[in-house]
Amino acid sequence: MPERPFKLPMYLLIVCSLSWPFQIVSVLGPNTIAWACIFNSLSMIMVGVGTFICGKYVFRDGFVGAGWRWGSSKYWFAAIGIPALLWIVPALLDLSFGNLHLPNALTASQTAWVFDALFVTLIPAFGEEIGWRGYMLPRMARVMSPRKAVIWHGVIWYLWHMPLVGYAVFTAMQAAFPGSGLPAILLATAGALAAGCVLVVLDSAIFARLWAGSGSIAIATVLHATYDGFRDSLSITVGSGPIGAVCTPVLTILIGAYLLWKTDWGKLLGNCMSHLK
Repeated sequence: MPERPFKLPMYLLIVCSLSWPFQIVSVLGPNTIAWACIFNSLSMIMVGVGTFICGKYVFRDGFVGAGWRWGSSKYWFAAIGIPALLWIVPALLDLSFGNLHLPNALTASQTAWVFDALFVTLIPAFGEEIGWRGYMLPRMARVMSPRKAVIWHGVIWYLWHMPLVGYAVFTAMQAAFPGSGLPAILLATAGALAAGCVLVVLDSAIFARLWAGSGSIAIATVLHATYDGFRDSLSITVGSGPIGAVCTPVLTILIGAYLLWKTDWGKLLGNCMSHLK
């Protein structure tokens, strides 16, 4: 059957219709690690399912440029090294300065969830990466400048998290400013969400750079899984400390901003776009 023109609103409608219900259920259900992990993972997987439906049946443009090769060793090193720099190194500094403390022993539950965060997360991570980087980004780069496409795909990635993130930030603002009126809480929530958007856009530039540079959806998936796995494993075991609270966002901003503005996105995304009509 003939290929149809890609329509971003239609793609997002399909993907969000399939994935957002799981985020909403995650927020409305019990506040447990198991509940959040199951439904957030299902939400990520459904991004991939929606993308498959779009590429196979709706737009019928396939997945040729998604990155079906293994990529070079330097990108594999970066896929593990960058998340380690952002999460593990600051945590080690917090531990060395006594801001955090290792648990005497991991419980069976903690061990199970650390294993899940580090390895099982590969499956939902693939769902997101095949959608946002492997499919949506190169199609956006056909109708706007490649650098602008990288920025806007990061904004979309952030907004996709809104059922989960919006509720979490609003709840945090209520706790941070007890007794404040609803307008003040909403204003604080909006400010926090705007700051979070900037951070995620720069984060997405790191993800896009490794995916497009390596031409490998496998490397992008490992980067995503390692990033989430290190972050969640630390949360489950030692928690977060003041050094990490500063270093992780600052390093993300520095690395992401450098890659966003210094990368020749037109050249890098060219191969991914060449198969599209």
